[in-house]
Amino acid sequence: MDHIRKTFQRCKAENRSALVTYVTAGFPTAEETPDILLAMEKGGADILELGAPFTDPIADGPTIQTSNTIALQNGGKHGVVARSLELRAAEVGLAARRAEVEARMVAMAVEGDVYTPETVSALTNYGVHLRDARVRVEESIRRLEMELEGYGVGAQRGQAQAQEGRMREMARVYRAMEREIDEVKKDLKRLGR
Repeated sequence: MDHIRKTFQRCKAENRSALVTYVTAGFPTAEETPDILLAMEKGGADILELGAPFTDPIADGPTIQTSNTIALQNGGKHGVVARSLELRAAEVGLAARRAEVEARMVAMAVEGDVYTPETVSALTNYGVHLRDARVRVEESIRRLEMELEGYGVGAQRGQAQAQEGRMREMARVYRAMEREIDEVKKDLKRLGR
């Protein structure tokens, strides 16, 4: 029952209702029941409920009562249906294994077509080229940082900010002194000197 709980939790996490389907085993025939179950699963059913036909389905509605009656008329007894489903499950299991082997073979063929020896060699060479390019870029960065330090700019952000701060302070002081000089000149002019 843990798988049922997990299914409801998954549906809740996906913010949707669970689709729970029902079919009577052996309806319309025992041979068709596995195909009906597969179709319901392909159709998006989250939970498949397989009901066993019995002779007195008074708690069920008319549709399920009718499906039970038809399944029983077709010889759908529990043992017969169970054996039929068991054989069908084995058949589906073999088909799944066959499909898995075929999928692996296709994947290997595609991999061989995509990753030819030439492609692998080209990708390897490109990887070497990228590593060499990175080394060249890192060397250029070190050379340019040294050149900047020669101009007194400094490559480190903290040094650059400190120097920029000093330059701004010098410019502010210069402007303030310039204003004071202009005011003194105006005062001297007014006094006639």
